[in-house]
Amino acid sequence: MLHRIALTDRPSLYSSALRLAVLNLGVIAVVAGCSPQQRHFPDAGTGGAGTSASSTSSGTGAGGSDGECSDGQEECSGNTPRRCLDGSWEIGDECMGQTCVDGRCQGECAPEDVRCSDNQPQRCDERGNWEDAAECPSEAPACDGGKCVLPSCVGLEDRCGPAADETCCAATEVPGGTFNWTPDGTPPATVSGFRLDRFEVTVGRFRRFVEAYPESVDAYPGNRPTANAGRNPKITGSGWQTEWDIELPENAAALRRALKCHAVLPTWTDEPGEHEQKPINCVNWYVAFAFCAWDRGRLPTLAEWTYAAVGGAEQRTYPWSNPSGSNNIDHDHAVFGCGGDEVCEFSDIMPVGSKSPLGDGRWMQADLAGNLWEWTLDWHADEYPSECEDCANLTRPRQTDPMVPPAREVRGGAYNEVGRVLLTSFHHHIDPSIGAYAVSLRCAR
Repeated sequence: MLHRIALTDRPSLYSSALRLAVLNLGVIAVVAGCSPQQRHFPDAGTGGAGTSASSTSSGTGAGGSDGECSDGQEECSGNTPRRCLDGSWEIGDECMGQTCVDGRCQGECAPEDVRCSDNQPQRCDERGNWEDAAECPSEAPACDGGKCVLPSCVGLEDRCGPAADETCCAATEVPGGTFNWTPDGTPPATVSGFRLDRFEVTVGRFRRFVEAYPESVDAYPGNRPTANAGRNPKITGSGWQTEWDIELPENAAALRRALKCHAVLPTWTDEPGEHEQKPINCVNWYVAFAFCAWDRGRLPTLAEWTYAAVGGAEQRTYPWSNPSGSNNIDHDHAVFGCGGDEVCEFSDIMPVGSKSPLGDGRWMQADLAGNLWEWTLDWHADEYPSECEDCANLTRPRQTDPMVPPAREVRGGAYNEVGRVLLTSFHHHIDPSIGAYAVSLRCAR
């Protein structure tokens, strides 16, 4: 339906400024001596069923400074056509699912519309036609809703963080720098800049991995790693080794069984449910490595993880410590101590980011202390390296006790630990073949 804006025939009663403002706003003005008129805009095109958005240019016409226009003149105001009749603009219906071009609705999409054609992102051009956007890069190879995302994010709602409105796949930049392994200032270590997931990997993200398991990486999305997958580009030999293949579950059914490592504490459910924003647990080191490699990332080195937790040169006592030497810890900052009642229950494992932003690290990572332990790339060693520049301990330690297998480093503490375990200086290690209910992961990129 068209709404004609008719000005009075007695221009001396109304200022030119008022009349021009009415025209530019595109509103229906009722002034003394006249009333709004409505007309159908016969040739302006028809709207489709899509969504609309603002685009294209608007104007007041070429008829004069008072807003008059030339009969038959057509143009767009936002994504709405208008036509000049009897020296006044008549406003048409907004283009729905189309784009206003030269005063007519046309094309098959509206301004700012995006979509995926197979795995190719497309956007609506200025004339209402679909055009290919840039192809998805290798680090975000999946097209979802017109955007390039990680494989674990396809079809995933933005429901993470304290307000449950953030993408669960967020990752932030951690600039490179130097820190000290221990609070007394020795020895130093240096890491290059990298990106680190804001949240621990959720059940919802991990579900995408399970659904694809165990396809070859040669077939998208694929997830069983091939030789050297998931490597740190700065560290030779840090990628997947084929002799580890035997440590992975044989098929998806075996993987689902492995994710039920405890009678009541696993966060995994075979069907999507209310735990999708909780961190995945019961994941051993090899499966954690395979997930990060499939999701176009990698496990962080112990140096990278520690650097992010201590805030680089700030050497924070806890990830949130400000000033850096503050030893303040409470249940507003971290998930620990079984929620404070000393009775550990499944409900004590919280959705990721539930203590954000108070508990965030310097670069916005949530839950670097508490909720669940997190795997790192490194084997355990009794001492930190004296020199470290983008280093990682890739040497499997010699097993001296048949009852104590070699272990990989985990960091951060968990929901069932006391406060001192959440210190950034606290270290722990476990058998990499064990999927424990208190251990999860986050990926570096």
